[in-house]
Amino acid sequence: MRVAAVRHSDRDDGSARCRARNMECTMSPRWSVNIRPVERGARISLGLVGIIGGVLLLAGSPPGIVAVLEVLLILAGADLVVTGMTGHCPLYAWLARRTVQADRRS
Repeated sequence: MRVAAVRHSDRDDGSARCRARNMECTMSPRWSVNIRPVERGARISLGLVGIIGGVLLLAGSPPGIVAVLEVLLILAGADLVVTGMTGHCPLYAWLARRTVQADRRS
């Protein structure tokens, strides 16, 4: 039983390409890099500062609303580190913003 190849007509961003002749699909990596190297370094640096600052503040603070805000600071720092390390920002992808030059994709 042969399955017809799927053609993606909305836009060709390299996420899935099907070849009609061989009836096989090749998948590219899940995330594309949409953050410049300078911004990636800044995200990692600021994220680490946020994580370390949040942990230090959390260690010396009483429980309550302040502790919740410090945990949010740690989570925001972790998000910056992860997006900096992967080079992909989901918000940039949702807004269709690319800071990486388009000529590198070809």
